[in-house]
This record gives sequence, C-alpha cells and structure tokens, in this order.
Amino acid sequence: MHRNSALPPRVLVPVTALLGTLACTPLTPVPGPAPPPEVTVEAAEPETAHTFDAGAPVPVELTAVRPEDGATAEPLRSGDEAEVSFSHLEQSAECTVVLPEGTADLGSGHTLTAALECGTDVEATVLDPALAVLADGAPAARGRVVLSDA
Repeated sequence: MHRNSALPPRVLVPVTALLGTLACTPLTPVPGPAPPPEVTVEAAEPETAHTFDAGAPVPVELTAVRPEDGATAEPLRSGDEAEVSFSHLEQSAECTVVLPEGTADLGSGHTLTAALECGTDVEATVLDPALAVLADGAPAARGRVVLSDA
C-alpha cells in the first residue's frame, strides 16, 4: 500500500491524526499570578550641604602642619584666632579654635577632632569638606568639616 513511504502505514495514521488535532486546537494562555502593582518610592535627598550660623560650633578634624611644610612655630591652642579657608565656595572666615577638654594644643603632625567658632556663617558640603587653618598668615592645620550622615 505505502511502499514508497519510509514509515509503515499504521505509524503514519496516528502521526497524521495527531498533527490534525494540534492544528485545530487553539492555544490559550494559562493564567498566572498577576504582576505586582508598580510602586513609586521617592528617596529622600541626602543632605549634601550644611550651613553653620556665625558663632555655632563647626565640627572639624584637624591635622597640624609640620614645620618642614611651612607651619607656624607655635601649635594651635584652644582660644586661638585663625583665618580659616573653606574649599567649598572658596569661603574664608575668622574663627576661634576650640580643642577638646584636656587637650593643651594641636602638636605638629597630630590629628584630632575639634570645633571652630566662626564670626560669619559658613557652608560645608559632603563632597567638598576641606579646609585650611592659617595662624599669623602661615599654615597651621589642614582638615575637613565633619558632617553627620543624618
């Protein structure tokens, strides 16, 4: 009967019937879980700048400049008046140095956390917190304003 066919007749009929069934069966999507609703979350802007009012303590980390780097002969002490240059906005202010209680001075090459009380408002940013302290016109310390992550 089907001598030219590679498959015997009894195999050919079921395959043909299966193909006919598949061709007539419509494909319908299977319902699945609904996608989650879109939620928009507005992230709070991180605080990147802070203005310190005149007379308010500005928290700083200071490192005394060494004499071989052009430092003043005298170390910084609490109550010293200094010219402070803030790199942000190229600000400059006359400030009083306030060292931690029990600290006599900021010795050459040492680093500590202190405060500056400036005669004018100053602004500092997280991205540009650098500052330089000049005493009697010579470098006395370098450092940065310490801003909290709040």
